[in-house]
Amino acid sequence: MSEKLDKLRASLEKEKERRIKINNRIESLERRIQEAEAAEVNEMVRTAKVTPEQLAALLRQSATTTPNPAALSAVGATLIRRTIPMKMMNKVCALVLSVALCAGMAAPALPMAVSLWRKWNSPS
Repeated sequence: MSEKLDKLRASLEKEKERRIKINNRIESLERRIQEAEAAEVNEMVRTAKVTPEQLAALLRQSATTTPNPAALSAVGATLIRRTIPMKMMNKVCALVLSVALCAGMAAPALPMAVSLWRKWNSPS
């Protein structure tokens, strides 16, 4: 056979092997996503302190309406509140960001202000 055909066949084999590796990686990632989703749902159920019967009732209820705290209380479940309210955390983060931005803006202006002050206060 010709050298060109041999190169093409070798290239085809390499690409097939590459496709197999990529397909394996895709399957692995899909499996990891599914496991992470299951863990997240498990954590949500634990946070809500829901029994299996309450969860079943909540799932039946969610088929017709969007689950909310009222829906949780309707099936007898309670939602655990976090120790730091989210609004408080948002305010603290906004404050820290504001301070950082102010410091970042003031730092370049400080040397200029000092040189102007020296210029104005120097004996002429």
